[in-house]
Amino acid sequence: MSSTAIHGEPVFLINAVKKILPAVFVLLSIAGNAIAQDKVVLQLRWEPQFQFAGYYAALWQGYYEKSGLDVDIRHAFDGNQGYRNAVREVVSGAAQFGVGSLDFLQENDTGTPMSLVASIFQQSPTVFFVNPELDASTAEQLARLKIIRNRNGSMLDLEMQAFFHSEGIDIENITFVTGTDNTELLTSGQGDVILGHRFGERVIANALGKSPRIIEPAKFGINFYGDSLFTTQQFATANPDLVSRFRKATIEGWQYAINNPEKIIEQLIDIYDRKNPVGNETALNLDQAEKVEALTLYPIVTLGNTNPRRWEAIQDSLMRMGFLKHPLNTDNFIFDPERLSRKAAETRQKTIYWVIGILLALLIAAAIWTLTLRQSVSRATRELAAAFQAIEVSNKKLRRSNSDLEEFAYVAAHDLQEPLRKIQSFGQLILHDQAERLDDRGKEYFGLMTDAANRMQRLIAALLSYSRVVSRSEPFKKVSLKKIYDDVIGDLSSIISECSARITTRALPELLCDETQIHQLFQNLIGNALKFRHPGRSPVITITCEMLEKSENLHGPVSVIRVSDNGIGIDEKYHKSIFEPFKRLHDRQTYPGTGIGLAICQKIIARHDGHISVGKSHLGGAEFIIELPVPKMPNPTEENQT
Repeated sequence: MSSTAIHGEPVFLINAVKKILPAVFVLLSIAGNAIAQDKVVLQLRWEPQFQFAGYYAALWQGYYEKSGLDVDIRHAFDGNQGYRNAVREVVSGAAQFGVGSLDFLQENDTGTPMSLVASIFQQSPTVFFVNPELDASTAEQLARLKIIRNRNGSMLDLEMQAFFHSEGIDIENITFVTGTDNTELLTSGQGDVILGHRFGERVIANALGKSPRIIEPAKFGINFYGDSLFTTQQFATANPDLVSRFRKATIEGWQYAINNPEKIIEQLIDIYDRKNPVGNETALNLDQAEKVEALTLYPIVTLGNTNPRRWEAIQDSLMRMGFLKHPLNTDNFIFDPERLSRKAAETRQKTIYWVIGILLALLIAAAIWTLTLRQSVSRATRELAAAFQAIEVSNKKLRRSNSDLEEFAYVAAHDLQEPLRKIQSFGQLILHDQAERLDDRGKEYFGLMTDAANRMQRLIAALLSYSRVVSRSEPFKKVSLKKIYDDVIGDLSSIISECSARITTRALPELLCDETQIHQLFQNLIGNALKFRHPGRSPVITITCEMLEKSENLHGPVSVIRVSDNGIGIDEKYHKSIFEPFKRLHDRQTYPGTGIGLAICQKIIARHDGHISVGKSHLGGAEFIIELPVPKMPNPTEENQT
């Protein structure tokens, strides 16, 4: 093929594409403009009240209409069908959106994949209402009373079981009372405690004639979300733009409702009649308005904010209790309009290119092949040059440091250790053979001398380890971090078992590194997390890895490994100096060691052209962040828990 042919065919291709694409885009534009308002149904979980004010505000203030949505809001007792379950309505297709909490999380685990659109209540409204005549403020005191139990497996029942499980109380030892009217059971004295929502506090108080005692599971660490907006993953994937518009309008509605509660309450009372009368509806809804503002944490927290790690923690806690079976994939579970829009755009783009490709395949085949070959050769040449340059830089570093390190290693190994061994040996001989001639003070002095010599020997050994990071290094090779992790866990199995530690890993990829040094890095960091554990709780350590295109410290693809624990933590003022050799923050009697472990970790990361830092962990202890450059972006999916 001649040079003219090679360069001429792409020009012809470009001209042809320029003529075809405008027509394609015009057709797509016409189709988009022809879309009318989308009709959707929102299923609530109870009667019309301020608990759902944001949705009604979005409807009445026209936010849904401005977003191109025709929304039908149905409460739980609409029509003659009895109680409508929001999850069942959404799964069946009778409604496109619903309001729930743990119920749609259960459905996602065991049935239909669900999509969380927005977490409206940042805290669960679930509380225990206790007869005010009884003294109960702790879980143990509560467990000794007669508890009116909701339907087994309901949202309230799950939160109750999670509460007692977290406090180490077996619900088999609790006296439960059941009936058709829970409030009647409480007022008649057949039951002492009823589990309900904060929104029902006024109803319970009216029934009892006085305010009940309230115990909040959230204050005992049961950190569940409350009312959240959800749909199915199938609907969210097929209609990302519609779901985005619905979410945006809903958030606007909640902002209006929280800022104008009296207006919304007046409309609620005028338009709807409750199935379950509550007396003074205005007072009830005003009370709910205060509670809704507290539950949303607005304006401190953005309305609808969703924390993926919190949802994962909720899933993990319910899995430990046996209510759920599978880990939560937050990438699929939490609605991300940008990700879905990109996916939909990619699908449309692929379809267009497929049609164009069929029409022009014969014309562009040769040009594509030539261009691909040229790019491959060029890329391979650049990679080869970069590899040679990296090798040359590494060799220069090694040659420059090896002579200094070898001299240091010789002095440390011979000139220093040999005299120390003599001091240790003669000290022990004197203590053993001349003990009768020494008084107590003399024995103490010789004991102190021997201990000091032993300490010095450990310090020299630590210095040797520090120097060998460069002098005894191995060539980089492709290594599985999962395998290194498993080896380290095996080495530390005794102390892990001894302190009942729980270590969780997620997404550990393969990296190009020095396997021995990364093994030492993991062993030092996990060992420190076990050593510096909190005296009041069993150690919890999480190790995660994510791939980024770049970071603040490194350019190009980077693997970010986080080692987090719930230990005693590290004061922020020591976050930089903690990596200095022999830097100690605690006395040797409480936490033995040489103080050089983190310095070795930093030197290992420096040799890998990476970066290491420390901060505060979401678990309450310390979190070490390791950034390592990678030649390309892996897609790890493996998870493991020890």
